[in-house]
Amino acid sequence: MPAPVSRITIHHEGAGQPADTTRYSEGGYSIGIGVTMFYTFRDPWSSWGTYGYNHQSLDVCLSGNRMEYPVTSSDIDLIRAAVTDARTRAWVTGAPEVVAHKNSPGSSTVCPGDHTMAVWDRVVAACTAGPAPSPTPPSTSEAPLTTVASPHSRNGRQGTARPVPAFGTVQLDNGASCQNDVASGNSRVWVNHDKIVQDTKAPLLDICATVTRGVPDGHGFVALYDLGNGNIGTYVVPWS
Repeated sequence: MPAPVSRITIHHEGAGQPADTTRYSEGGYSIGIGVTMFYTFRDPWSSWGTYGYNHQSLDVCLSGNRMEYPVTSSDIDLIRAAVTDARTRAWVTGAPEVVAHKNSPGSSTVCPGDHTMAVWDRVVAACTAGPAPSPTPPSTSEAPLTTVASPHSRNGRQGTARPVPAFGTVQLDNGASCQNDVASGNSRVWVNHDKIVQDTKAPLLDICATVTRGVPDGHGFVALYDLGNGNIGTYVVPWS
């Protein structure tokens, strides 16, 4: 395998709104940044998204038109996760040069968009090796979120499902998989596509194991969403 590249070029899709989609996978990019997950399209030595740096750059592309849509904290977290994943694959160095496509020699474009440039320091920090910022400690009055064991495992490690409230999704680790999940880096993730949840951006409260006669039955997990007005949506998700 070639040596890790020492350059990351940041792009945006340039059209539409940010979305979990692979519609721009043939743009030559290495990685796509969706709304709740990232997509690995190809290694940097196979990428061709940046003029003059084809096969020399880890090309990271934000979905949507970032002249119109802001780059959120969730976007930054996904960039960090995607680049960290690329680093574990030995695709990119720990302290790469991070370049906006518009500033790449020979390129004439507004890419990756004004909203990306408005938070450029955070984008660069997300692409650099090092610990992520410490999360805000949870309130001691709140119950801890639940991790549910799955019947699958990987390399001797128990598969699990765990809620990710910031994205409203359920992360599946160590070989865990469920119905309608999708790939996200080296793991998989379940996204609730219920129209009410999507339209209202209903918060994910927690998950729990499915039970039969009061005992966990190993069939799957239940995701709990706050639908507002005192209504809780429960969604049963079987393992696959």
